[in-house]
Amino acid sequence: RSASHLVNTMARSAVELVTISFNAKVSACANERQWENAVDLVSLMAHCELEPNTSTLSAAASACNKGMKWEATLQCFSMMEHTNVRLDTVSFNGAVTASERG
Repeated sequence: RSASHLVNTMARSAVELVTISFNAKVSACANERQWENAVDLVSLMAHCELEPNTSTLSAAASACNKGMKWEATLQCFSMMEHTNVRLDTVSFNGAVTASERG
């Protein structure tokens, strides 16, 4: 039983590390205004059966917003709502900014 618990804990930790790596890459895309790459990374996460979190989707929305792609920005927020990702203040501000542009 303890070996099984250890394996499960290690698996969860590995998934968390991979998610953190994706978050860092998506954030880098946002900083470089590479909205297409940010969206591709979020899609890749889904393909790998990894769930994006608030940080992932906020960074992707930020990248889209900086790229003046308001429709893609709003799609990121829609994804947050449909995947039960917690919206935070940064997320709401990004949605408002995208709406103002659209």
